[in-house]
Amino acid sequence: MYDRPRPCFDQKCYRWQSVQRFLFAFGWISVLSVHQVDACAQDRNWKEGKELTQQLDAVVSVQWSGVPLRQALMNLATAQHVAIWLDRRVNPDQQIEFAAQRVSLDILLQKLTSQLGLGSCRVDSILYVGPPETTEWLSTVAAVNRQKVQQANSAVSRRLLAKSPWRFPQLTPPAELLQEIARTASVNIVGARYMPHDLWPAYDLPPVSLIDRVTLLLAGFGKTVDVAADAATLTIVNMPEQAIYHEVYPTKSSAAAVTTQLRKSFPDVNIETQTGRIRVSGKYEDHLLIQRLLAGEQISRTSVVPGGQQRYDLNIENQPFAGVARALGKSLGFTTTNLDSKLEPVFGELISFQVKQVSRDVLLQTLADTVNADFRVDGATLTFFPK
Repeated sequence: MYDRPRPCFDQKCYRWQSVQRFLFAFGWISVLSVHQVDACAQDRNWKEGKELTQQLDAVVSVQWSGVPLRQALMNLATAQHVAIWLDRRVNPDQQIEFAAQRVSLDILLQKLTSQLGLGSCRVDSILYVGPPETTEWLSTVAAVNRQKVQQANSAVSRRLLAKSPWRFPQLTPPAELLQEIARTASVNIVGARYMPHDLWPAYDLPPVSLIDRVTLLLAGFGKTVDVAADAATLTIVNMPEQAIYHEVYPTKSSAAAVTTQLRKSFPDVNIETQTGRIRVSGKYEDHLLIQRLLAGEQISRTSVVPGGQQRYDLNIENQPFAGVARALGKSLGFTTTNLDSKLEPVFGELISFQVKQVSRDVLLQTLADTVNADFRVDGATLTFFPK
């Protein structure tokens, strides 16, 4: 349960022209009038769901010098068709020096936010950039809120979970947005009247559920909501210091075998075996990866440590070498992955290995060693050849 003190809202935010705050979805430009923003919205083609997941794996390159953070992210979001929400506590006018060549969009955001002392996460189809203490848990908090609403199984919960495009005009106070959500869903948002007066710019987002809108609106104040059992009351509370999401997944093969494999790949996640299924408890980001693995996808987990160095986690069991090599090469951003013809006898050889928090070269060498091979990198080309 979350604590329930009278909400004390953080007043820290960044403003422009003394009255407007930079909380925005990309594609929006501050000088546009309301009718111009609405006109531009017709051209949106936001990536959502699986398309967004695929887009985060897309290889991109950028170079920014002396560019305001807001403008840089706006350009990136427009080019990649992804909606990004910037936390109200982040200075959008800070000028950045940043370059990334042929990395995934996900890694680019990790590297950029790490350089700025920020973090990034995903709330449904929205990418959130903000303080790391918020982005560390926001995805999980949002998922827990959705789950509690869903468990209510009522007309109220169905209204809160319904998705629709979210747009509001310039100079809209956040308290007014919460009131609109309360009216639409017929819920009581306890503590909303204590929200400080504030004015936000015009906003344009892909379809967002009402409960996710509440989560996003409050995150910049260090708040979230506690959902009542019937979902008819949402009480504003402090953002928890950590959160855990629980879900049960059916398994196509032995639940015990699946549990053993997943525990190796996700040591920080609690995984229990049940008849024909597994129960997973952990961060929502780990749930998303586990869902993909259970669906038969091959995935690699990449993180950026302070200083910008990339680290990789990967667990492969009984997969053909050639398929793994080509998939990994693509995931790492290589345009071409060559397999020397002398390796043809081992193309179909089933390999298994596991690495955690290793560099790119260590990851590639570990893969090559499974078939007594070596590798070299020439620009955007990756080649495996016999030792």
